Amino acid sequence: MKYTICYARPEDLHNVLPDVKGYLVKALKGCDEYLWVDIINSLLLGESMLFTIDDGSSFVGATVVTHEIHPRKKYLAVHLLGGVQMKEWVDVVRKELKGLAKGLGYDGLSLMGRKGWTKIFPDLKNERVVLIDPIGEDDGR
Repeated sequence: MKYTICYARPEDLHNVLPDVKGYLVKALKGCDEYLWVDIINSLLLGESMLFTIDDGSSFVGATVVTHEIHPRKKYLAVHLLGGVQMKEWVDVVRKELKGLAKGLGYDGLSLMGRKGWTKIFPDLKNERVVLIDPIGEDDGR
């Protein structure tokens, strides 16, 4: 199946959020650092970016990414990621986001989350529960 990843501009959020909100709210479960309203505000202010994933007939997932800037490294950070049948499309999303990170001149992708993410991304470096996908290295898949 072919999956399409699309950036949702802040002015278009009202069109796509009703279709993907459930995926993102579920990804927030157990996270007491953020509420749904915090995610919306971050998207509207342009501090985060929303990407939708569809299979040609409906949205199957969504991801929210942010810029993670350190003195010596820059990452595109996957803040939220959720959906259905994720194992089928997560590599497509990973490839697209890694390409975006490379285009921005960043060092790679970072994902911070529950230990369970190491099962979905077993070939990434596990630094505590922070997964790093460096640019320029084969992703092992």
